[in-house]
Amino acid sequence: VRSTPAEPRYVWPLAVGKQWETKVQFERQLQRTTEELLRVIRVEAWEAVTVPAGTFGAFHIVVKDPTGRTTSEAWFAPVVSQIVKDNVYFDYGVRERVLLEYKLK
Repeated sequence: VRSTPAEPRYVWPLAVGKQWETKVQFERQLQRTTEELLRVIRVEAWEAVTVPAGTFGAFHIVVKDPTGRTTSEAWFAPVVSQIVKDNVYFDYGVRERVLLEYKLK
């Protein structure tokens, strides 16, 4: 999948209550289809989230489509500079990913 323009995931700095919109065109090259997607992204809260790698303070970021349906959500932990948990919602179910391990270098 190619998105035009590149899909901006976050607008820095993150802060609870911050909201922005993205509008991108997704091109699925194998299927030879294109789709324009509008998303509203909002930092909903600062939460403690526990995953196999530990418990982290994280921004809970929710992505919705124009109808208000949640399409994905992520928990971004500044201490590890990455997402420690995310859920993507499909018609057929949910894909959940979590950080399994984290080590300071």
